[in-house]
Amino acid sequence: MSETLDRKTLAGLRCLVAVAKADGVLDATERAEIAGAFSGHIDALDQVLSSSIDLEAEIAVLADDDAHRRRVYRAAFAVAYADGKATMDEVNALKKIYPDEAESTLLGQVLGEARDTLAPVGILPIADPVARHTEILEDTFKYAVLSAVVGANPFPGIAVLTDLMVVGFQVKLVRDIGQYWGHDLDASSAKSLIGTIAGGAGLRIAVNNLMKFVPGWGSAFGAATSFASTFAVGQVAEAYFESGRSLDPNAMKDLFEKAKADGRSAYEARKSEIDTVSQTMGGDLASLRDKLAAGEMSVDEATAHVDQAASLQD
Repeated sequence: MSETLDRKTLAGLRCLVAVAKADGVLDATERAEIAGAFSGHIDALDQVLSSSIDLEAEIAVLADDDAHRRRVYRAAFAVAYADGKATMDEVNALKKIYPDEAESTLLGQVLGEARDTLAPVGILPIADPVARHTEILEDTFKYAVLSAVVGANPFPGIAVLTDLMVVGFQVKLVRDIGQYWGHDLDASSAKSLIGTIAGGAGLRIAVNNLMKFVPGWGSAFGAATSFASTFAVGQVAEAYFESGRSLDPNAMKDLFEKAKADGRSAYEARKSEIDTVSQTMGGDLASLRDKLAAGEMSVDEATAHVDQAASLQD
């Protein structure tokens, strides 16, 4: 399916690409992340990725829409700090997009600072391959569904937290899968494995945050991409541990892309389940949104709360 984007959304995408290229190159991982998110939806993608971009001209398109300009800034911040630090060129580009926006604690969470993301609950290894695969598949679908639920409900003004929660679910899933195979991974190791499988979280967060607010895509885009990426992470993590942790990084990336396609199909098949869980948890999600916005709850606490609430429904 091919769709066109409105001028402001296209300007936001170009701002992201400009920041990603501020260090002089748009590397293969960055290109793949953007291309994967927009595959089938924008005919001009290759032109945007390969052309030179006049950042000031694109920012001018956003001049009369302060809310959208702030969203673009936050998304661009995630791109600039995806590896934990930003170059001077990236910082200067960010200041052009929104000169007076502070790099707040909220945005700082994108840097990948150490967090105790959903610690495993003491899962015992399973020797029987059929039983092990069944348990892993159940966990994979559980966290894919939860990712879809929070992905479909971006928190206005703080939507970046929604994506950080999805990352938290993926870290928990990888650690659980490791335990089923007899391996205990800490959060840092799980994040590193996810980075090898799917690339850095920063650009995924950036693209998702922009696209969640595109008319006609919105929550459906956030739900589908969050489900598919979490499903694919689970599939590749299982293959990684099955290989004795020797699966080649390039093979993992290839498998991830194929698994995302399967994940999109699985999302379509499970839409009714996702809708039911979303409706059941609607009040909880609204409460979490308010507490996160007020700084009364951390991302980790919110993610753990959703996980616990879902477990009580099982």
